[in-house]
Amino acid sequence: MDPPQVQAIETSINSYPIEDDEQDKVINDWYLRFLNPNTMCRTELFRNFDKVHDMNPSASKLSNVFLFCVLLIGPFVCSQLDYKFYDVSCPNLTKIVRYAIYSAIANETRMAASLLRLHFHDCISNGCEGSVLLDASSTFTSEKNAFPNRNSARGFELIDTIKANVEKACPATVSCSDILTLATREAVYLTGGPYWYLPLGRRDGLTANESLANTDIPSPFEPLENITAKFTSKGLDWKDVVVLSGAHTVGFAQCFTFKQRLFDFDGAGNPDPTLDASLRSNLQTLCPNQADSDTKLAPLDAVTVNKFDNVYFNNLVNNSGLLQSDQALMGDNKTAALVTFYSKYPLQFFKDFGASMVKLSKVGVLTGQDGQIRKNCRVGCEGSTLLDASSTFTSEKNAFPNRNSLKVFELIDTIKARVEKACPATVSSCTDITTLAASKAAFIRKFDKAYFTNLEKNSGLLQSDQALTGDKKTAELVRRYSRYSRLFFEDFGESMVKLSKVGVLTGKDGRKRKNRRV
Repeated sequence: MDPPQVQAIETSINSYPIEDDEQDKVINDWYLRFLNPNTMCRTELFRNFDKVHDMNPSASKLSNVFLFCVLLIGPFVCSQLDYKFYDVSCPNLTKIVRYAIYSAIANETRMAASLLRLHFHDCISNGCEGSVLLDASSTFTSEKNAFPNRNSARGFELIDTIKANVEKACPATVSCSDILTLATREAVYLTGGPYWYLPLGRRDGLTANESLANTDIPSPFEPLENITAKFTSKGLDWKDVVVLSGAHTVGFAQCFTFKQRLFDFDGAGNPDPTLDASLRSNLQTLCPNQADSDTKLAPLDAVTVNKFDNVYFNNLVNNSGLLQSDQALMGDNKTAALVTFYSKYPLQFFKDFGASMVKLSKVGVLTGQDGQIRKNCRVGCEGSTLLDASSTFTSEKNAFPNRNSLKVFELIDTIKARVEKACPATVSSCTDITTLAASKAAFIRKFDKAYFTNLEKNSGLLQSDQALTGDKKTAELVRRYSRYSRLFFEDFGESMVKLSKVGVLTGKDGRKRKNRRV
């Protein structure tokens, strides 16, 4: 049953006094006020808008009353994280993610720990905005190359697979950062750990920051106070340090991360005296004191290797923590007390772990109009298509979609040269020039909604264009744009702004080229 507000609007809509010649102006003006990009809110708005129209087709000129009421409350509820963010725009999201994680873990149980680590490394450096997923581009290096991630961060291909499946169901709707956040929750749950409810609506970051990843991600060689300081700088606290360290109940570590404890802990050739003797002996066999053993793997919790439980804390109590940074939790009165508590009460650890994971997943998030929704979790846009080939890379101009079809490079050269004369290496990057040129070009020749009218008449030139009328959701939007040109103009401008933010470089990232080609 519809809420009372909707019933009241539907009851009174026929009596609302608007003259026929005011219809288009009022509808378009109120559409122009709808600036929130949240897909869920927009989908819900159109669903209710059509509901009123379908109930009484003669009221189409008056249905803007309902639209106006929705617009009044829409912007206030659609720009932050929300537990029901994708309920309308991608209702099967959790099922899609869960099935992929189930399949991945069935094939390799270690993947659960890999996703946990990937999510943590993403959130603790730049915030939970998916920057760890980006590949290097011609203008920035990838966080995958940061020391804490190099040759150890895993799960990228799985996130790619999930993203592709989500794109099929809900195109350009769900961010990579939300997918990684959900995938981590599902991975923990499917390996025996807790389940926690996640607010969603994160958007993806525009760039990566390798140097920040190097400094912000805690190292297993750091003292506890340094690790705690890194947590507190992100809005977390010492309790979160203990709780989230419990993630080491699953997964593996490379020998080089703890080998010093086995052979030369004090610089005098002696092992760590706090390390259990039996465990030390086993590890020395696995990781002999030679360089070729550095990348061998040892389980972080050798008792229950593939199960998410509280045994990690039992190990610490018994001086059997693998990493020095883990065992250090027993050297502080506050953290040691909490370790002992969790070793006795697994359900409390599960509860607190879920709460800390929610806190972690909110660190540095982008929402509303900030950031972007990547279609490919690995790439963005930063003017690379303008570059000519060099001795170190091939040009994107030679890629099949661009070869012998992209034009206007010389025009961008001309504009860049004039800008350089006025503001040498100061104002505009090649990317900004291209963006501004595209926005101005739309006004030079007739830019209208006739394209959508053509599609409704089955007169689309390209198969990919006409295919828009073959899907219920896209066909409905084609129908609206063919009737309301100002709605199309507003949405086109908004989408162009979103496109222009994809993978941009700002601040000290990237550079301002004096020549767009090199």
